[in-house]
Amino acid sequence: MTSSVADIYFQLDKSARLDGYSIELEQKEEWEATILSVKDALKYPGLDSIKGVLLEYNFRRRGLRIDFVLLAPGITFVLEFKRGDISGSARDQVMRYAKNLIEFHELTQSLAPIVYPILVTREGEVVNPGQLGMSRNRPNLNAVPLSCRVEKLGEVLKSALDFLHKEGKCPTVEEWDSAAFSPSTQIIDAAITLYGGHDVTAIKEHANSAYDIAKCSEAVKETIRRFTSEGVNGIIVVTGHPGAGKTLVGLNTVFSKEFISQSVFVTGNAPLVSVLTAALSQSYRKFTNKKWEDSLAGFPRDEDSFIEDSTTFNIVCAHHFLGDKEGQSYVPNEGRILVFDEAQRTLSEGKEVNRERLKKDEAFLIIEKMSKRPGAIIVLLLGHNQNINTNELGASIWFEAAIKYGWKLAISEESSRLPEIHSAYINFKNSPLMTPIYGTHLKISVRNRANIEPWVRAVLELNNPEAARSIINSSATDKYPVKVLLSRNLEQCRRYIRTHSDLFDERAGILAAGQGRRLRAEGIRPDFKPDIADWMLRPSSDIRSSNMLEEVQNQYQVQGLEIDHSIVCWDLDMRRDSGRWASYRIKGSEWQHADKELEARLNSYRVLLTRSRLTMIIFVPLGADPSVDATRDSSMYQEIADYLQECGAILIT
Repeated sequence: MTSSVADIYFQLDKSARLDGYSIELEQKEEWEATILSVKDALKYPGLDSIKGVLLEYNFRRRGLRIDFVLLAPGITFVLEFKRGDISGSARDQVMRYAKNLIEFHELTQSLAPIVYPILVTREGEVVNPGQLGMSRNRPNLNAVPLSCRVEKLGEVLKSALDFLHKEGKCPTVEEWDSAAFSPSTQIIDAAITLYGGHDVTAIKEHANSAYDIAKCSEAVKETIRRFTSEGVNGIIVVTGHPGAGKTLVGLNTVFSKEFISQSVFVTGNAPLVSVLTAALSQSYRKFTNKKWEDSLAGFPRDEDSFIEDSTTFNIVCAHHFLGDKEGQSYVPNEGRILVFDEAQRTLSEGKEVNRERLKKDEAFLIIEKMSKRPGAIIVLLLGHNQNINTNELGASIWFEAAIKYGWKLAISEESSRLPEIHSAYINFKNSPLMTPIYGTHLKISVRNRANIEPWVRAVLELNNPEAARSIINSSATDKYPVKVLLSRNLEQCRRYIRTHSDLFDERAGILAAGQGRRLRAEGIRPDFKPDIADWMLRPSSDIRSSNMLEEVQNQYQVQGLEIDHSIVCWDLDMRRDSGRWASYRIKGSEWQHADKELEARLNSYRVLLTRSRLTMIIFVPLGADPSVDATRDSSMYQEIADYLQECGAILIT
């Protein structure tokens, strides 16, 4: 560390600001103090072999930021600074950093240096300094974190260097910093095993669609192989109705043995990431509760928490994966296969993302970044009529981006006929970049209530009560007939679900549009977002569980997820106006017309009305006398209820 403290701080501050963070005075003082501490420690006699120092290392794909990494031949130090006393959680933190480097950092894996996790306190006391000695399970990792006061850091580093001498290459800071994200074989095996036995409520598979999902998955994998063998970058389009299994196809791809080390499942749907991560963690707990002699994929039992935290390494939020800096070097195989869920939800130029406004439409920026990875392939999972924000561009933008950057685009004939794709496809269908694919449009819903989507379309899009009733009547003899219930009393909805459902094995919940602000009078706050993983996965006896029928989730939280029984709450944000649907937004103490939001609002209610597998009750409040509360006009709620009954909804009495 030959640079001055001021120069080092300047670089840290510049990097942070590029990430969109403003640095407070307290953080500046902390950085200056830790930098000085490390500079002083490295003056200790015998530390000349430490050749590289990295500060604030951002391991993006693991969501980790490590205070200091010190590099020496055959040895890597992971340093975490604390102000106060060393706690148990701090020891877990620095050990987790070290394990993540061993399991996910390509250069750490290939060089296999000895890794020493060290906690340094500037003001606290050190009760347990730890001891030198390698882990029985990981022979290149010190078994416990070492701890010391800041003035003893040089001495601790020297002791570690002398304890176990290992010849090896010392990578440069540039080599180490640009090394690929590379999951170890052991972690890959653990993830595949867990996913193979997963119990994910959101993507239960039913026998009637298993063949189509398997066929679609294989078509995707075969096209990936073909594009790879041809040495081209390509886009593969997968489409389907809500609940048809698109997410499952994507997960089957990224968890396959063939592609798991090269692929990443990216979604702008953060709640889905939370639920998938929590569900796979639950699978691990169930796995280890079987009292097997060995834990998952050869990891010992004391690694349970690390494995639970690490096996979803290829499921990430879009803004984490795509937030890399311009000019960052890319290693060829790092995330070269990108499975993009809800890909129709990409945002338009000018939208603020990660505290910066997009310089181009998001699809263009994504392809630009992926183009830096030779052999890059993007699998688009496209839901139609699912864009629930006014600035989402839909599916067609990907065609424009593919043609502009010269990417191959594989799309099936059935997908090309979808209304939101067809107009864009017509413009580009004769391009030599277009290539056919078969079996990648999923028509059969994995939900038991497969005919609910046509009913919802008739109600919302076609505005056709006769067509809606016809769908209900024609399904009367089906195994799972379309049956929509209607109530004007929320407690009545709860009683019905509790009486007619088995909430021991099934999942029920209350849903409402995020713009339905006057539902607050009914005790419903759709703008409050309870933890979606707890809501979806906790047992019925847990007050955080959806089955308590207390906390509500909105369309942004439940898109891509499913429950067995739903109570869908309808507010005046979407109401009947001269026989048509009209959208409104509450502003201050009154509703204001929001014409430009109608499509997004219709799709928001489409999401809410297609989340349940078995039972759906639509709750329309009674409202109030407009002279008392004009925002809850009872006559407007009555118009909605009357229309839904006209569409075949059965009023519970």
